[in-house]
Amino acid sequence: MHENDAFDRSARLAESLEIIARENDIDHETMTGKILHMVTGLVSEPKSSFPTPPTYRRVIEGESVAGPGPKMQSSHGFFDVVKARASRRDFGDSPLSLDIMTSILAWTLGQREETIAYDWRGAPLRYCASAGGLASVDGYCLALNVNGLAEGSYYYDYQRGLVQTFIGAVTEKIAAALPSMTWLEKAAAIVVLVGNPERVDRKYGVMASKLCLTDAGVAAGHLELVATALETRACILGSLPVALLSETLVLEPEQIPLVSIAIGSRT
Repeated sequence: MHENDAFDRSARLAESLEIIARENDIDHETMTGKILHMVTGLVSEPKSSFPTPPTYRRVIEGESVAGPGPKMQSSHGFFDVVKARASRRDFGDSPLSLDIMTSILAWTLGQREETIAYDWRGAPLRYCASAGGLASVDGYCLALNVNGLAEGSYYYDYQRGLVQTFIGAVTEKIAAALPSMTWLEKAAAIVVLVGNPERVDRKYGVMASKLCLTDAGVAAGHLELVATALETRACILGSLPVALLSETLVLEPEQIPLVSIAIGSRT
């Protein structure tokens, strides 16, 4: 911006403030001073329920194996996707591509842009809604048959992408935990939505656990629509043991696995 343009904008703003003050019988200098104090305070002295910036993601050491952004889009109309969405267990034998797996997570839990929230900069606006915009739910991927991913578990970091948390035979663990669900043998991945109650506790207190459950339900429905739009099949699971998931995903003690969604190919 040229110096003259900045000066002109400042002059117009000052003139507008003077008019507003005069029309409302407010002392112009007092009003201007209060506005400037409020604006500068947003940067230097946050005054909210968050004396330190909210935590929106888990920080895990190690290199990411895939970037955070969605690589795939859908050409299907929204209401066509809504009509096509269904709990499908008839998975094909083909592996999922890494681009599709990342895109399912990114279009659900990825960052659309940044904003100022609770007097702090850098708050993520995610594609999926959450209570207070505090991102109480994280997404993890148990990779069973995904091209480009070694079998194991991965955390989806909206800034870095997929970060490995565990390498090993996940398929055998899942099969042993759910021996009657033979259809899971063809699943290419299982996405686990994990609640982080402490992220919303600072604002909502005793409501934190309930809001995590609500956020997980919203995210699960959103993810199923994304999976359908990207021409994969998905089915929500309700019976994977919490202890198994916590161990396999390498979760912190305060994190709670809430919803699991099996995803597979159509062919």
